[in-house]
Amino acid sequence: MGVREGSLRMLNLVSQTVIAVKKNWAKEAEGLRQMALAVGVYPNGPLIMTIADVKNEPDFRQYTFFLPLSSVIDPVDDSSIRFYDELFIERALVVRHYDEEEPFSNAYGFCGKRPKNIV
Repeated sequence: MGVREGSLRMLNLVSQTVIAVKKNWAKEAEGLRQMALAVGVYPNGPLIMTIADVKNEPDFRQYTFFLPLSSVIDPVDDSSIRFYDELFIERALVVRHYDEEEPFSNAYGFCGKRPKNIV
């Protein structure tokens, strides 16, 4: 899977930080997507996430998900959910799965691993 360095700019993002068992990160991310659909907006870009260790909890990670949406949303009752007008990362490692031949499900196994082939 090709990894390159590039910049990233996204608009109208909903964000949530959760602590979860490593194997459940995709379920947590899907929950954020479902919340967006429930309030009547559509995700229109890739899921972006940060991953951090949780002190003294080797089976858990802290995930912060950012999901770009089709429009601005009204505040939601869940205090763990935030909205950002814009996210800009000047230097990021980027994997564009659309360019890959392998099934998208293979990308899930890549997350959390150190890239070997940075272009």
